[in-house]
Amino acid sequence: MAAKIKLHKHQANEVIMKNIQAVAEKAAISLSFICAVHCLALPLMVVFLPSLVVFNLEDEASHFWMLAAVVPTSLFALTLGCKKHKKRALWQLAWLG
Repeated sequence: MAAKIKLHKHQANEVIMKNIQAVAEKAAISLSFICAVHCLALPLMVVFLPSLVVFNLEDEASHFWMLAAVVPTSLFALTLGCKKHKKRALWQLAWLG
């Protein structure tokens, strides 16, 4: 049988926050990577594969929805990271990139 581990309420909250932070950081990195691939690959694909123009991937709506996913996720992950590391300089670094 599996042994049950008793955690105090603050310890359980720390475990939950660590899990949430890990998921948020991975999501933010993944979404940012997808955004970078989109920005770099789409012009090349439009040049080399003219049939992709039919999909209208350069429409502003696609950029809006990409930003709508990337920005809140990144801000959430950054906020959790700043709270964890207690370094406000991370915000300044984030504004650079």
